[in-house]
Amino acid sequence: MTKMRWIRYEDVPECVAIADESLEDLWTPTSMKKQLKRRRCFAKVASDDSGIVGFIICESTTDDISIIAIAVAPDRWREGLGTELLQGVMSGHHAKTRDEIYCAISEYNTRAHLFFREMGFLCLLIAEDDGHSYYVFERRLPE
Repeated sequence: MTKMRWIRYEDVPECVAIADESLEDLWTPTSMKKQLKRRRCFAKVASDDSGIVGFIICESTTDDISIIAIAVAPDRWREGLGTELLQGVMSGHHAKTRDEIYCAISEYNTRAHLFFREMGFLCLLIAEDDGHSYYVFERRLPE
């Protein structure tokens, strides 16, 4: 059985290993801990008897929530863990006073584009940073 809980610093090595297998972005234990120490950052993990199987890292502002990273171990894809992690954020206490949730996804990450579209996100724009294009997806949060 998979459980969702707040991330702990001792979870970081397992989360970095999942990120290495699942994401284009490079995470190191140092960069992930630095992100988690940011004042408005919050994160959850999905875990079972084998250990951490997924995570989501977010940052909140007064008006919205930004998804910094979401990843699930490849051997656990298509089990609904990403959906469960995302829904936990969208229904949690951070979302109660926010209007929107958004994320920026590499133009090449078709799997993530389809996932966020399936979750009700709309692509608002295509942004460019350091020669890379990113699709910015957004979803209004219920009031």
